[in-house]
Amino acid sequence: MKIDFITNKVPFTQVSNELLNDNTLTLKAKGLFAYLYSKPDEWDFSYERIANDHMESKGTILKILKELE
Repeated sequence: MKIDFITNKVPFTQVSNELLNDNTLTLKAKGLFAYLYSKPDEWDFSYERIANDHMESKGTILKILKELE
């Protein structure tokens, strides 16, 4: 694994086991959370962009975002 020592960034994201073991959330919701959590603060968090970047419809992304909310 390569670490960028200038920014101290490592190429992975850690997600809480509590979230991953939450049986009230679907697997899609957990995956979307992990994906969003990996993005920098200035990233464009629009459901249209997420849908375009993945193999899901805009409606599905909105549904998953509501679940996470």
